[in-house]
Amino acid sequence: SILGLRQFDKQYNLELAEMLIFRGQENLALNKKVTVSVADYQNSGARQPRFLVDGQLPYLMDAGRGVQSIAFVGSSSLEEQPAISIDLGQVFPLNRIHLHSVDSSDTAPQSNPSNFALPQKLLIEGANQRDFSDATPLLKFKQRSIYDAGPILRGHFRTTPCRFIRLSVQEPYTFPQRGEKRSLLGFAEIELFASGVNVALHQPASGVFLKTPKRSYKSLTDGSNLYGSILPLRQWMAELAQRHDLEKEQPLLRSELQRRYLKQKVLLRRMSWLAALLAIGIGLTALIDRILRMKQAAQLKERFAADLHDELGANLHTIGLLSDLSKEFLHAPDKLEGVLDRIRLYTERSGAAARYCTNMLEAKGLCENLVQEMRHSTTRLLSDLKHSFTVSGAQYLEELSPRKRIDLFLFNKECLTNILRHSGASEVNIELSATRKSITLTIKDNGEGIQDPQNPIPASLKRRARLIGGQVTAYPQAPKGTQIQLTLRTRRLLHLFSSRFRKPTTPTETL
Repeated sequence: SILGLRQFDKQYNLELAEMLIFRGQENLALNKKVTVSVADYQNSGARQPRFLVDGQLPYLMDAGRGVQSIAFVGSSSLEEQPAISIDLGQVFPLNRIHLHSVDSSDTAPQSNPSNFALPQKLLIEGANQRDFSDATPLLKFKQRSIYDAGPILRGHFRTTPCRFIRLSVQEPYTFPQRGEKRSLLGFAEIELFASGVNVALHQPASGVFLKTPKRSYKSLTDGSNLYGSILPLRQWMAELAQRHDLEKEQPLLRSELQRRYLKQKVLLRRMSWLAALLAIGIGLTALIDRILRMKQAAQLKERFAADLHDELGANLHTIGLLSDLSKEFLHAPDKLEGVLDRIRLYTERSGAAARYCTNMLEAKGLCENLVQEMRHSTTRLLSDLKHSFTVSGAQYLEELSPRKRIDLFLFNKECLTNILRHSGASEVNIELSATRKSITLTIKDNGEGIQDPQNPIPASLKRRARLIGGQVTAYPQAPKGTQIQLTLRTRRLLHLFSSRFRKPTTPTETL
């Protein structure tokens, strides 16, 4: 090893907190005699050689997981000799004991000294008889100084077969309580080891002369402390070594995460710009498409107007000239008859042209008159059934786009077809209601009702409702039958905007 200089006096110094030599789970160096080759060492305070193998580590050995447990603390008068007994249930070859001190880590800084409720002298005995008539001393603990106390007191003794263990106070720990001094005795956990296994775990414990108004003897052998489960020493050291390795890797991990975060941030910024450009592109495309459609509609109207002007204008002008000419032939019947025939011919040609242009302007496609089309389709399909078709708010239906009207017409037709195919109904009632904000189509029948409660709505109706952008529901009718309802939310502003470019609907008869 290469020693470094101590900062305050520039001297070389070697200090160890603990030496552990394991064979399996056993620390063979525990409580063994220590000799040092250096004559100039401090043989007082916390740097005494014996503390090198006392089993106390400069760490709080808490698992940080598992069930928490409150330490046991009992009190008695100074005249009494309190004791704690543990029944192991059977005889075990014991060779080691661990005593976990009370409240050594429940607050920071500590609310009590490290030796709180730890007797100055403690005798640990083993026996195979419940009354300890065959008691054998296993270990004597004595506090020479405050340095003998710590989070875990470890004691090693000669292997002794025992079933019962007793911890007897020979010199108590005194504590002022309600105006008088009393003896306190307590531990967070008592562990007894045989062949490296804690055989005291969950075994019954009891006390003599100890009053415990709020503390339970079960906490002495429940395997837990204030922070969770108590780990074996080897496992705790393995986890401590793993933590050390992870702490070394943590800066590398943090640096890699930071690098990836910056990379992701750059990619996200680029994606944001691409998304913005894409949104602008979509908006421009929609705007250009709208302008092209409006331009096409304007061109179509302009062409119709040109047809009316060229065809009807020319014919009317010719009829005017022939009318003037007929006045000159009032006294020439032969010539007047020819002029009148020509007037008749151009009149018929003008009517034909007017009808042609008017039909082109109206251009009534599929479902232009939605109510009439639906009524006609309903009458044709349900001619053999008793049925009714009622409409309210028909004026709002005219504001629907052609695509919406077609989808609504096909939805109604699909419902009627399903009723004829599957329901066996004899009566069907259809209600179509429209307002400024919504359109509702309700179809009721007295057929067999919903056959599959898990899927009451046919897939074809779901698809049609999705295309139209509405919501479809199905309910059973009383006493039998089914009610299908389609609800469609309209977009009033879009309808008003599109209505500005709607084709004229002057009836043909007015011409």
